[in-house]
Amino acid sequence: MPYLKQSLTRYARQRDEGMGCGSSCLIHLVMLVMLVVAIIIWCIRNRAWELVITIIFPE
Repeated sequence: MPYLKQSLTRYARQRDEGMGCGSSCLIHLVMLVMLVVAIIIWCIRNRAWELVITIIFPE
């Protein structure tokens, strides 16, 4: 287990070099918000609340 502990601490030190989500979390949040807004616009334009889904099972 010392090898695992050493590699985890090495990973934690390398965050400045671009590993992980350190500085790009804001970008991910903005992309997520844009996706939610796009889904809301799609629902409004296509009146998704009026869609009826019918599942027919073969007999």
